[in-house]
Amino acid sequence: CGSAKLKQTSPVASLAHGVESLGFGGLLLCRVISGAAVGIAYSSATAALADAVPYATRGRAMGLMTAGMMLAVPLGMPVAVWLARDGQWRTIFVIQGVLGAFAALAVGLVLPGKSDRENSGAKGFRRIRSALGRPGVLPGLLAAGLNIGAFYTVIQFLGVWLNDSGVLAKGDQGALWIGLGVTAVIGSGLLGRFGDRFGNKRFVIGTTLTKAAILLALPLAGGEVLQDGALPTGDLTLFLSLAIPMALVASARTGPLGALISELVPDHERGTVMGLRSAFQMAGMAVTAAVFGAVMKAGGFAAGTLVAAGMMAVSCVLLCFGVR
Repeated sequence: CGSAKLKQTSPVASLAHGVESLGFGGLLLCRVISGAAVGIAYSSATAALADAVPYATRGRAMGLMTAGMMLAVPLGMPVAVWLARDGQWRTIFVIQGVLGAFAALAVGLVLPGKSDRENSGAKGFRRIRSALGRPGVLPGLLAAGLNIGAFYTVIQFLGVWLNDSGVLAKGDQGALWIGLGVTAVIGSGLLGRFGDRFGNKRFVIGTTLTKAAILLALPLAGGEVLQDGALPTGDLTLFLSLAIPMALVASARTGPLGALISELVPDHERGTVMGLRSAFQMAGMAVTAAVFGAVMKAGGFAAGTLVAAGMMAVSCVLLCFGVR
């Protein structure tokens, strides 16, 4: 696909969720179609942005784009929860479909069509092989997969740990996730520009190591299990003092990392490499979730964070020695 053209399948699939006669199989099919379309749209959007913005300011631009996506947590989640509790969960997807339709219309009006250079070079799987064979691409993609996979896997297990450790009960976590979502928006929107100033590679490595260090300290907020078998006593203040800066640095490095990877290939392979980045990130989440779940079951949340921090450290090594 041309890097400036986004597929319009996602809003159609979202609207289809509102059909009450779908059943489980139909609903699952809609989820699969919607997810695939969103993956194509995200990859194409990052490639189009990289085409439009010079590398010197691309970290800031991609940070702003990521900030817009992160608004889904503080804005979308409260609305979704409210509708679901009222029994109107299908309305969530109708709203999503309408917004997606407006976005597709805006993209069609603003972005240029397919350019001649997008037809140049290898085709199909040969273009994928060509992109993967370029210096720095495979280490960069592996680093992105490990980095994103490790962090978001921890986030998936965090809610259960907060409840079980006594830091914050599950029913009271809504405001926390909204607050951390706002923090992530701020970090991505305002701090991504420092990648342009100090170098995207250097900035990503520094923020990733900082995030790993905070992650290792996170279990300290869980308190100790009492000898009589009672629930542990967690420290919410300590948790917030660690979670807020972690959300800032984790979101800040997303834009510069995308900018760095987008510059590793010629223009005509940019859509391909950004699609590969999404695929590696999703694979990283799947693999890390399986590993983290097994480790956490055997050794607790602290053992899981140790594995996640180790994966982040490996991603830094890959960037340091594998990416120019």
